[in-house]
This record gives sequence, structure tokens and C-alpha cells, in this order.
Amino acid sequence: VMGELCRRSVVPSDSKKGGGIMGAFNSMPGATPDMSEEQALRAVRDLVELEKAVMAREDLYENAEAVVQNNPDLFVNRVVLHFRYLFGIRSMEGVFPKMNEVYLFTTEMNAFMRELRGIFGIKKSLPSASVTKMMLERLAQSPPKSQLVMDLGTGPYAVLAIQAAKAGAKKVYAVEAIKQAADLAKSAVAKAVRKGEVSEGVIEVIEGLSTKVNLPEKVDLVVAEIIGSIASEEGLHATLRDVHSRHVKDPLSPSSFIPTRVQTLFAPASYTLHYALGPPEYDWGKLVEPVRFNCRDPAVQIMSDPKKSHWQTVVAIASERPVEVSEGDVVGVEFTEVLGGEVDSPTRYEVRGGVERA
Repeated sequence: VMGELCRRSVVPSDSKKGGGIMGAFNSMPGATPDMSEEQALRAVRDLVELEKAVMAREDLYENAEAVVQNNPDLFVNRVVLHFRYLFGIRSMEGVFPKMNEVYLFTTEMNAFMRELRGIFGIKKSLPSASVTKMMLERLAQSPPKSQLVMDLGTGPYAVLAIQAAKAGAKKVYAVEAIKQAADLAKSAVAKAVRKGEVSEGVIEVIEGLSTKVNLPEKVDLVVAEIIGSIASEEGLHATLRDVHSRHVKDPLSPSSFIPTRVQTLFAPASYTLHYALGPPEYDWGKLVEPVRFNCRDPAVQIMSDPKKSHWQTVVAIASERPVEVSEGDVVGVEFTEVLGGEVDSPTRYEVRGGVERA
């Protein structure tokens, strides 16, 4: 094995530079330097450790599966088994990814509810169930079976489309660009019909981008849950501009849209790993996209208002190394944006920062 490694044109980085198998991935393609037996042996050890870690992870899930199956009456195991049943998860390995998916979905729905509170002037102390109830009551104020609704990005559960139908909408066009999500939305609607929650034919799930589909009629209300952590990253600007021109009866009325506006907030930040990692082991300048964090991640500290929200924190690493600031220094930021003309070319943000020393 060592002889084969010595023959190949990949060299692990030496121990002074952090070492490890990850260093091999940073080697220049086509390089053919000499590899010593010590370097080759270290590469083998790295591979063995990697394999041991993978096997330990597999053993962990296998042991967890055995514990759950052998003790199904324990409360925590019943919770896990019920969670797997609800979401069709076949093994323990799929539990955590599904939990993350559910968390992101509920976080987005909570954000939507907060927006509704602002639109309808509802007290923040009211729970989400009350917000939903009041929204449905507002929709119900229109004559029965008179409102046409478009649900942009209905998602796999078609939550807002079903709620609109329950509130008495005449027709709901639920548009979803992702095929898998559209298929699940159709199943969710069919289930709601079987349970008698909505009438058959009221909700029509349409697969495709709203900018590419044609509705048979213009709608009275557009509900859009296509807002990202950066508000426009899911093509919001181009999508709603198209909706204004083709899909809604009264595009100039705020009552035609929920939500009526969105906002992306910027602030200087400090990121722990930016201090801990740097060249030559790690080159922050090679990042092509911002780094995303859970809003509760303590590794990111916001240094001014606005503080963190319940949305993901998106950190754009603007320099290879952290820039130190002292009391009295002023951090200046220049911000520009280029509005995307198409859904697949979202708004481009450019942020430049500098420090004015005291």
C-alpha cells in the first residue's frame, strides 16, 4: 500500500501545516512530487481513522435501532417510533435529517405567522393558532365561494392552500416548482378531500415555476411562502413581478398579497472559526457562497443592531482574516443590489466594508 501511495501524484500535507488526509485534497492536480515512506504511512493512518469513524457511526445507528426495537414500550422509544411512522422513516439514520427538515419548515411557518401579525395588526402575544383563526376569519368576510387564491410555493403539505379552501375560497391554485414537493402536495390535498375538510376540485396543484405556468383566470389573493433567509434568494422579486403583470386582478392593492413586503437586514458580525482557521490550511477567499448558521449558533456574534432573528444567520466572509476593531472605531458598509430578471437569476447583493480608525 505504501509503495502504491508513493507512486501516485497526491501528497498529504505535512504535520506542520495541519496534516491529515484533508491536506491531500488541496494538492495541485498533476503534481508529481516525491513521497516519503513516513508521509505514505501517515496517509494510511488517516484513511484507517476515517474508516474507523465511519464504522463507529454505522454501529451507533445499529445499536440505537436494536434498543428501540427491543424496548418499544419505553416512552422515548415510543416517541421515536411514532415520529418514524408519521414521516415514513425506515431506519434510525434518517431520524435526524427529518428532524432538521421539520425544524426548518416550522421555522418558516412561524416567520410567516409573524408577518401576518404585522399585516393584520394582531398582538404578538397571541399564539399561532389564533393568528391562523383570525386570518381565516378575514378571508371569510368575503362572499362565500367568491375568492380566487394563488399559493406560491405551496410546499409538500399545501398548508396555506388547504387553509384558504377551508376559509371558503372559490378556487385555489397551488403552484410548486419542485416535482417531489408537488407530488406530496397533491397527496395532502387528496387526504384533505377524503377527510371532508375541503371540496374536491377547489384546490389545483400545479407543478412548475409560476413564471412559466398560465392560470385560467386572474386571482384576488396571492399567498407567497417563497422567502429565504436572504429575502429574495428563492426568486421572490422576479416571481412577484410576473404575478403583478399576469396573475392578480388588482396588483396595486396591498390586500392582494400576503405578505405585503419583506426585508433583509445586514449587520457586522464576528465568527469564531474565522479566527481559528486561516491560510495556508484554510483559505476563506475560496468560498463562493456565504456560510449559513442556525440562528442560535453561538459561533456567530452580531456586533450591532439588528440582532439575530429566528431566521438563519447568513455570514458573508468579506476578508481572508478577521479585521480587528477597537473602541471608537467606525465600521462602514457599502451596499448595492442587482435585481434578478428571472427566477433562476435571483437578486445579487454586494457588500463592502471597512474600518475608520478612531
